[in-house]
Parts: sequence; structure tokens; C-alpha cells
Amino acid sequence: MTRNPDGPVPTLLVGVDEDQSPVVVSTAAALAAQLGATVVCLNVQSGRLITQRLPEPLDRPTGQVGFDDGNEPDNRFPEALDKHLTEVFSAAGVSWEAREVEGDPGKALARVAEELDATMIVVGTRRPGIRGRIEQLVDGSVAVHLAHRQSRPVLVVPQDPSQTGRLPW
Repeated sequence: MTRNPDGPVPTLLVGVDEDQSPVVVSTAAALAAQLGATVVCLNVQSGRLITQRLPEPLDRPTGQVGFDDGNEPDNRFPEALDKHLTEVFSAAGVSWEAREVEGDPGKALARVAEELDATMIVVGTRRPGIRGRIEQLVDGSVAVHLAHRQSRPVLVVPQDPSQTGRLPW
């Protein structure tokens, strides 16, 4: 599939996390290169939930996360994650940017996808192991939330593909 050179450049929104498998980002980079798309990587801090929509968006460019009222810590986009993203997207020749927001991951990804008019949302499956199971029990599945509550295609990339052909569940 190739895009019209005179048409708008498609945007892929990719949910990123420090603990996710590198296969999620590399899959998004390969797809973006094939589509001639730009990528917006969104890291959602779910420790603080937003209960009300504010007039201005909470997302900020890399290095600008946190409030300037002096009462909140000056959080930054994770440096190791930023370095990894730079390496992967540079190698693929894909234009990208990183953003960080606070709140529920499924709702945040859907909201930002709408704001960007994203062509597709790319997320990874839950993390393997007990931590991933606990997070899914508490927070639910981001992929399922997105697939059922918004209109954009969602690409779910397995984070721990089975080498034996047997599914991990």
C-alpha cells in the first residue's frame, strides 16, 4: 500500500511504555515506513487519573511534562525509552515525536488519536507474567478498550510471541 504523494501524511499513534517489548516499536516503525506515515509515540502515566476534561490538552512535548505551578514534580519522558525510540525510528527513516499524558491509557490513546486524526493505533499485548496479569485485572485491557470504544483500527502486537506455537494462556 502506498500513499498519495499529494494527500495528507498518515499518522500512526503508538502506545509506548518503558517495560514493553521492543517488538512493538519495531513493528510500528516498519509499518510506518511502508505507509509513508509519521509516528506519535504516547507514554501514558496511569498513576494519576484524570476525572474531568480540561480546556487545554494535558499532552506536552518531550521534556515538558509536569505542571509549572511549583507543586508538582517535573516529570520527564523516560530517557531510556526516548533513546530506544530514536534508534528504532532513525534506522527505519521514519519521522516521529514523543508525547506523555496522564490518565487512563485506553481513554488517553483514544483521545489523542482523535485529536491527531490518527490512521491507526498500535499497542502491545499485556506484559507476560504475574505483573501483566495483575495490571490487566486492575486496569483492564487497553487493546480491548480501544477496539470496543473508538472507530480507528487497532493493531495489537504480541509482546511475547510463542516460539513453540502454543499460546501463552
